[in-house]
Amino acid sequence: MVKNFIEDKYQSFENVMQMEHEPTHRYFEKHRETGRINANGKIKNISYNPTGEFLSFYTEGKLNHYRIKDKKVVYSSLQLDKYKWFQRHTLIYTKNNTMKYYSLYDNSILRDFEIKESVMNLEVDSVNDLVLASTASKTAIWDIRCKNPVVEINSCSTHLSTINDNKCMLASNDKIYAFDLRNYKKSSDFFIQPNFYNSISLLDNGDIMMKTESSYYFLNSEGELKTFITLENSNSGAITPDSKNLLCCSKNYVFSYAIDTRKKLDSLELSKKDHNAYHTVRVNPQGNQFVVASDKSMMLINWDGWRWYYGIDFYTRWYDKSYKRDKITLPSKNNINYN
Repeated sequence: MVKNFIEDKYQSFENVMQMEHEPTHRYFEKHRETGRINANGKIKNISYNPTGEFLSFYTEGKLNHYRIKDKKVVYSSLQLDKYKWFQRHTLIYTKNNTMKYYSLYDNSILRDFEIKESVMNLEVDSVNDLVLASTASKTAIWDIRCKNPVVEINSCSTHLSTINDNKCMLASNDKIYAFDLRNYKKSSDFFIQPNFYNSISLLDNGDIMMKTESSYYFLNSEGELKTFITLENSNSGAITPDSKNLLCCSKNYVFSYAIDTRKKLDSLELSKKDHNAYHTVRVNPQGNQFVVASDKSMMLINWDGWRWYYGIDFYTRWYDKSYKRDKITLPSKNNINYN
């Protein structure tokens, strides 16, 4: 009964969002700085945990966590190459030729995974309890409860990401294809210009985003170009949780763009006295906060962007995305060739 109520509420809310609404406020009209983090070394690998309670960053050879609620940094001695948050207090990380499942709650290793090559890209699917890692020669998929991979996909892909509808995308420097995790059948397969993008990712709505030196390109799942946004300096931007807006920064400014219309919605000057060259933006999964980062400092900003811009509270968290997905069972195949 509770689940049906939530789903009904969500559906009616979706209908409201699809209605045309003329904004009456500036996108960054309601904002305030809520915290700053300074580091002695270069800050890298910035990421919020799934619930938006922690902001993690890597500096001076250690992964640290900033607790949003009490504005304190939890220092960690964890050394790693790559990491992805899995659940509220757990993450997957790699170091050299090892991959581990780590609990922040009690600072313990929950599981070691069998891997013999250096991991180039790492992704997780926490709804289906899956970990996906790509090396130079293959992509392997683990059940979080198993030491050994449940399936290995032989491919020359160098990038990896997951889609919300039980699909996985593999991409090399000139080709992208997706397959269904339930049967491993390809759902799309298309070529792109060789060495075109610097990074590639999948949005929550299933679109593909490719970032180049100066632009962000948005493609549908079949590889058709939907739109693009060209900037003087693309830096490392972020997409809002509804997949509608792009936030990016340059020097001491943050800019917001509507992806579908390519229109600049607003700009925010962070501080006239602040001479930091900000180059990275990350948006809290709750949608009510973002962080901008320079090489050695970060600024956290709370903002009611959607609440004021659209006149409704888009990021009310009474709907859990997991309600929209049923858990899957991986087929018994354990080796697939996509070359």
